[in-house]
Amino acid sequence: MHMNTHIQIRNVDKALHRKIKMRAAEKDMSLTDYVKKLIERDVEKPTLAEMAERLRKLPPVNITTDEIVAIIRESRDAT
Repeated sequence: MHMNTHIQIRNVDKALHRKIKMRAAEKDMSLTDYVKKLIERDVEKPTLAEMAERLRKLPPVNITTDEIVAIIRESRDAT
């Protein structure tokens, strides 16, 4: 069972508050639901440290400079 809790944000600039409120209204959402969605979306993204750890776990890529140049030229020629 999940317990809900409250977060209170103080000292929000009036202009920022208006903008957030307008965006919530544009999406037909309450201000609370809109801000919760923003927070959820943010915390789902990995942090730089988490991303660096994931990258460290990947196997090394062995590619030469010539191969990189060829891939770039191929890509440019395709457009």
